[in-house]
Amino acid sequence: MEDQPTSRRSTPTENYESIAWSPLNVHLLKSLYEGAALSMQCNQSDGRRYPGHWEGVPMTHVQVPLQKSERPCPAETRQKSSS
Repeated sequence: MEDQPTSRRSTPTENYESIAWSPLNVHLLKSLYEGAALSMQCNQSDGRRYPGHWEGVPMTHVQVPLQKSERPCPAETRQKSSS
C-alpha cells in the first residue's frame, strides 16, 4: 500500500478513509489481519490489567468459517477513492 496519502498526524480513521481501496489493497489488509499475531491489553472493570502475557498471542483457528458476502461501499467512499 505504497504511495497512499496517510500521515502520522492523522487519526486512524482519517488514514483509513484516505486510502484508495483497490482489490490489491483490500487483499493486502486482509492478509495482514489473517496472519498477524494478536496484541491485547485486557483490563478488568476496575481498570487493572488481567494477569498473564497477552502480547503475540497466536490467532485462533476458526473451524467453521463465516460465509463471505459482498458489502457495497457507500457512494461517499467510492467518490473519495476515485478522485
